[in-house]
Amino acid sequence: MRKQHGASLIVLALVSGACFAGKAAADSPIQALKQRMHRPAEVLVLATPHLSGVEGVTATHVDAVVGALAGFAPQAVVVEALPPHTIEAMQQQADLHPEALDAFVGARFHELVAESQRMLGVDPAVARKALASECAKALPSTADANLRCIRLAAAAWDKPWVDYLAWRHGRQWSTTVPKGVLGDRIGRLKTSTNENELLGARLADQLGQPRLFGMDDHPGEDVYGPVFEALIPAIGQSKAYAAFKAEARIIKEAGERTRQAVAGRDLLPLYRWFNSAEYSGLVLDEEWRLFVDRDLPRGAGQARIDLWDARNLAMVSNILRVVSRHPGERVLVIVGASHKPFFDDYLTRSIGVRVRQLDEFAPSTATAGAAP
Repeated sequence: MRKQHGASLIVLALVSGACFAGKAAADSPIQALKQRMHRPAEVLVLATPHLSGVEGVTATHVDAVVGALAGFAPQAVVVEALPPHTIEAMQQQADLHPEALDAFVGARFHELVAESQRMLGVDPAVARKALASECAKALPSTADANLRCIRLAAAAWDKPWVDYLAWRHGRQWSTTVPKGVLGDRIGRLKTSTNENELLGARLADQLGQPRLFGMDDHPGEDVYGPVFEALIPAIGQSKAYAAFKAEARIIKEAGERTRQAVAGRDLLPLYRWFNSAEYSGLVLDEEWRLFVDRDLPRGAGQARIDLWDARNLAMVSNILRVVSRHPGERVLVIVGASHKPFFDDYLTRSIGVRVRQLDEFAPSTATAGAAP
């Protein structure tokens, strides 16, 4: 009973906060302008665990999740991957982004970019124009056309587009896979259990969409370096952080629910929970409150929150770039679960956006039959 009571208080706090924010928003001149928007774009932010780190997950585990998202029927799918303009900007300051470039771009992708630019005789600007004219309106219908679009996307540094078409090539034209760095990439992505492929690529392909969009962002070492240098020693001495690691419900319950969902071969109940107000409340109260009013130094804690806001706002800015291509349409965003309450808050404030939720398209048994 105590556990249930605690959960109820968290959800109540979240809902109360949302109501307060809603009243403040209603009083805002910007939100008054939003009320005049005839047909805003609809954005559904799907909170996800990072599936590649979950043992035992296969494509069939997400059948029901993909089915629910197909009911939303987005015109664009955005995944947690670096967009090309961000990769190019990071390349210009590579000394400030060594870890992010290594982890989220990688040496093998650099090889593919250089090889594709050389083979096609194009630079990124020319590649972007060719992509727009040849590959942006419909999925390639032949293996050769698909390989050309992959090469063009690589030449333009568009990693999410490359990985989507490479995943598709491995599944549809497995006998026409080239050797070398591109062939290796196609082979790896064909069996990927990352949510970008299991959910994003699969749904986009099912809906006939020509590409995936990326929206991730990472600050440079000049920004986060001093913050983490001050914060890490303090975290090591923090009793609140030690208690969080040992006792936090958000960690224990996520682990148990994940194990049950994998064993049951259906991740939809897990996704309902990750996308619930209850989970968002835990993210805020157990995870991010650590940096607000627990026992960490105020300056270091506030700086960490500022960096989190900065990253999230940059990611939402990238989402709105995609929304601007699809005014009045539907956009699906697939992102790590801790980002969702922040994304929903920022997007709710955006004039041209109406935020939708997973449970509108994947109702629980108790609410099944309700119209989306």
